[in-house]
Amino acid sequence: MKVKLHILFFLICFASQINAQSYIEFVENKGQWDSNILYNGQIGHGQLALTTTGYKVLQYDEKAFDAFNKKHDYHTGTNNPNEIINGVVYNVNFIGANTNCKVIPTKPADGYNNYFIGNDSKKWGSNCKIYTNVIYKNIYDNIDVQYYTNNGTLKYDIIVRPGGDVSKIKLQYDGINKLEKAKNGTLAVTTNVGIFRESEPYTFQVSNNKKNEINAAYKINHNVVTFNIKNYDPTQTLVID
Repeated sequence: MKVKLHILFFLICFASQINAQSYIEFVENKGQWDSNILYNGQIGHGQLALTTTGYKVLQYDEKAFDAFNKKHDYHTGTNNPNEIINGVVYNVNFIGANTNCKVIPTKPADGYNNYFIGNDSKKWGSNCKIYTNVIYKNIYDNIDVQYYTNNGTLKYDIIVRPGGDVSKIKLQYDGINKLEKAKNGTLAVTTNVGIFRESEPYTFQVSNNKKNEINAAYKINHNVVTFNIKNYDPTQTLVID
């Protein structure tokens, strides 16, 4: 989905996140965003929202985004309310996910954010807590998903506990132009403002305090991603990183 976004909204939303962080801040939703968004964070040239059954990515046009940052002053609020930059929004949903899975934020960051946007106080959010790790317990039976940051990069682990069925894990991408697996095993997501890549799945099990790597690869059917994983022990926890 291609979108044009007014810069004034961007400035208000992220005025409290000016300083670069080595980790992504997942901010709780207390009414300032759509109700299907649980936590929202700033990533690179856009935002990532954790939803009830997956996540939503907003990516701005990189060149326009950088040009905007060079000519505007966040500290004084200098901006042109009519200025826009192009961007895209795409959704990634876990097909067949448990809608009542327990979402647990962990590793709270210092401070909090306030959002006073517009004249409708019902859409304001104050004292919104910030976390650096969010876990979805039993997004499928005996399968968890953990979102966090590693070396400044967003990561998520799919944790398959004994009794979990890897074949149930299906991620559907909506709002993109093309989805394909590159020769190096990464996932290439093509949009109107560029190609975004997800790293090759690093999959392992731990036995006798030793991490054993398991062969794993993406499988793509139209816009649905599954995992081809062979020769693992179903009685031990499997981590798809």
